[in-house]
Amino acid sequence: RFRQRAKEQTSKPPPLQEKPAPHPSRLPPPRPVSPGILTVDVYGPTHTSVTSAKKEINDLVDKRHCKRQIDEFSRLSEADLARLSEFAQRRGILFEVKVCAAQSSELIELVGDTKSVSEVHIEINNAIQAAIVAVYHRRIAETVQFVRVSHLGEELYDIKTNAELEEAHTANQNEKVIKRNGRQFVVSMKDRLNMRELEVGQASGGVQVLRRDLQSVLPQLWEPMPEKKKFDLFPVAPTSPEYQDVLKLFNKSCSRSVSQIERVQNPTLYRQYHSHKMALDCDPSLKNGANELKLFHGSNEDSIQKICNENFDRSLAGKHAARFGKGTYFAVTARYSTDYSPPSNGKCYMFLAYVLAGDYVVGNSTWSVPSYRSDNSNVRYNSTVDSESKPSMYVTYRDAQAYPAYLITFT
Repeated sequence: RFRQRAKEQTSKPPPLQEKPAPHPSRLPPPRPVSPGILTVDVYGPTHTSVTSAKKEINDLVDKRHCKRQIDEFSRLSEADLARLSEFAQRRGILFEVKVCAAQSSELIELVGDTKSVSEVHIEINNAIQAAIVAVYHRRIAETVQFVRVSHLGEELYDIKTNAELEEAHTANQNEKVIKRNGRQFVVSMKDRLNMRELEVGQASGGVQVLRRDLQSVLPQLWEPMPEKKKFDLFPVAPTSPEYQDVLKLFNKSCSRSVSQIERVQNPTLYRQYHSHKMALDCDPSLKNGANELKLFHGSNEDSIQKICNENFDRSLAGKHAARFGKGTYFAVTARYSTDYSPPSNGKCYMFLAYVLAGDYVVGNSTWSVPSYRSDNSNVRYNSTVDSESKPSMYVTYRDAQAYPAYLITFT
């Protein structure tokens, strides 16, 4: 209840008189309101008193209420939206899906008590993340299936467990603990040709586990490799389209003479890279998805085997320069990378890499990871660059964000 006294500056204040309440017919008609909206009509003896009361009400509303908008919810189904709308209504929050004319897209607007709006916002974000994960799990299930083989026959793992097993397999883990029917089991992956599922605490026995490639993620151009060999370098025939494509990218900015192009085949590193690419492509918050690029990385001869075996080494960030972040640097042009390709016995070396740039921002020499995005304080950029409008170099901060596809030898 708001109380207001009107003070009149007169030489002799008139005696205070009570006035009868206005007849209902003289009051303004009530305004139509939307569900969940409270309309407050303010009356007072003077314009100043009404203005002051309105300000006090608005200040109180601003302090206890807020408005939030969520502009990326395309992964949510109609059932998700209905559940979230009911969740918001139970907390007294106005939940509306509106059309944003400026961006030609829809957004969710939440209005109400600050604490309750935060609760609903968190619930919506959780639903969006769950939808992203579900898409990621389905993508994996389209390419790989893990099967347990018992005396009852073959049984497919559920889609979530299937994804967990593939992630462990790609990361070269020796075992993975899973839950099935409310019980814990261990899938032993030490011997890839004889994987077993055992109950936790069980020393031997169990059932066989098979991994089936429904659609091999490895490039079709790759040549067969021995099972035990981690990586290999295969010379690419100069007359092949594959060789000419790499040479064309190199010659676009560099006139140095190329003597050999070798394809780097490391199935483990490539699967990790492909898995990360799938995850980025499933993230609706990214403007360009994974944003896969072909970039150059100069190398000395001593680092070649290490890069082919373990990927690019982020611990070397800053050894030559780190103006845009403490990560792994890749150049758009081969010419730039020649400055980081010292000769050895008359030969120089450079990698053509596949790089997942994702969303990027201009970097800073002090950064060990990219900054948070300006529109979402909980999510970081994927990489940093020297210029947002026309980058000439990209900096990555995760091992699976790049793959050393080709080794170029030149003089």
